[in-house]
Amino acid sequence: MLFGCRIWRINLLQHCKNKLMDSKNWEPTTEQNFGIIKSTYEEINEKLSNLQKETECPDSFIYNFMGSIQSEWHPKSCHSVVRNKKRKN
Repeated sequence: MLFGCRIWRINLLQHCKNKLMDSKNWEPTTEQNFGIIKSTYEEINEKLSNLQKETECPDSFIYNFMGSIQSEWHPKSCHSVVRNKKRKN
C-alpha cells in the first residue's frame, strides 16, 4: 500500500510540474483584465476594508490574513492540487 502511495505522489508531482509550466504562459485577455479581474480586486479590497472596520484590526493583520489565503493558491499547495484535479473531472 505504501509503495502505491509513493507512485501516486510521484505522478501527482509530475502532473503539478507540468501544470505549473502551462500556467506560466497564461495571460488574461484585456476584457478579463477590465472585467472580472478588476471587479474581483475591488470586491476583495472592499471586503478587507469592512473586515478592518468591524474588527478594528491593524493593517498587519490584513496583510497576514491575505498571506494565508495566498499560500492556498500557490501552484504546489494541496489546495491548488485538489482544485485542479476537480476541474479535470
